[in-house]
Amino acid sequence: MSTVCIIIRSAPGADPEALEMAMALAAFEHKVSLIFQGAGIFWLLKAQEPRKAGGKSPAKYISALPMYDCDALCYIEDDLQTLNLQPSLLSNLATPVSASDVPELLNNAQHCLSF
Repeated sequence: MSTVCIIIRSAPGADPEALEMAMALAAFEHKVSLIFQGAGIFWLLKAQEPRKAGGKSPAKYISALPMYDCDALCYIEDDLQTLNLQPSLLSNLATPVSASDVPELLNNAQHCLSF
């Protein structure tokens, strides 16, 4: 199947469309990678509450990604300083990358989606 890179730039909201899209694509054997950039890094915070009644917290969605073979998660390291965040607050599933690494990550994908 194809390789898909999903860039998440928006903060977590009530509906986790980007992560649900990643899981659905992976369920159909697409190779999915995720880049969390800017406010999208807030998805990776470990301690979060659900965004709607009866919903799951963003951290639960993030922790479920490896079950779908979505294990290529990264975030833009330079954005942490802008957001006043420490790496220890983020999920251990995601690795830091430099903004200069993003073009190569995108070139490795056949399809790119941005949320």
